Amino acid sequence: SFESPSVYDKLRLPEDDALRNSVKITNPLGEDYSVMRTSMLPTLLTFAYENRQYAPSFGLFEIGRVVKGVTAENTCNERRTLGVVLFDKTKSEKELYFKAVEIVRYICDQLRHTAPSFSRITPAHSWQHPKNTSEILIGGEKVGEICTLHPSNLKKIDKAASVVCIEVDMDDFEKHDDMVIVKD
Repeated sequence: SFESPSVYDKLRLPEDDALRNSVKITNPLGEDYSVMRTSMLPTLLTFAYENRQYAPSFGLFEIGRVVKGVTAENTCNERRTLGVVLFDKTKSEKELYFKAVEIVRYICDQLRHTAPSFSRITPAHSWQHPKNTSEILIGGEKVGEICTLHPSNLKKIDKAASVVCIEVDMDDFEKHDDMVIVKD
């Protein structure tokens, strides 16, 4: 759950971006571990960049915790989160985006026995594509986001590749217990 604040600079996030609203560690082991991460995606995008030369196509995922501010009790608001980054030099951005949609539908079908819906939204972060960013909805409630990268960020990773990101708040996803099939 720890990361370096420099990861936000690599994504060219403005100083007032919500992702930079990290909980700072009082006695960090070093600069690389000085804040609690607010999203899985900056770390996964860094790994995609570092591994782009090893394969023409790959996917990365992590299930872990992110911190979304501080609670009323002055403790970290930790959220279980699924982060996915798909990287492909052989598929178009559109093909990869629809593969990501397929992955989200499969997860929802297998874990919640329901179909998600997707609604285009205005990007919350400068690294998200201005047109290809959608929220993932279950029962009309947002549980995550799916997006392609802004062209300026995509160029920094690999201008010949397509990259798609998925982030799902598993705590919000889990709230939909009414959709679980129960056997008699």
